Amino acid sequence: MKILHCIPVLDHGGGAERHLSYLAFEQAKRGQEVHVAFSRGGAYEERLRSAGVALHDVGGRGNYDPRIFIKLLRLVVALRPDVVQTMLPQMDILGGAAALLTGSP
Repeated sequence: MKILHCIPVLDHGGGAERHLSYLAFEQAKRGQEVHVAFSRGGAYEERLRSAGVALHDVGGRGNYDPRIFIKLLRLVVALRPDVVQTMLPQMDILGGAAALLTGSP
């Protein structure tokens, strides 16, 4: 199974980021093809890379940069994931719209 997780930031300071780092790490260890799209990197990048998670920086110049959505949409088209999972409002909207437009669950 190919899974694409979408989250705005991969830095310490929030429960969502920590939760994603645990979830994606375990999914990758169990043989899933795991991808994480983010708009700003951080402390969890190394942990995810060490588990074999593919990281995709879709960031722009700020939270409202429309290029984030365009990059995310192109990523979903290129990966054709079995499931797109989003975390936090920014990626709920952008990742959800990209999934809808591409027919990804």
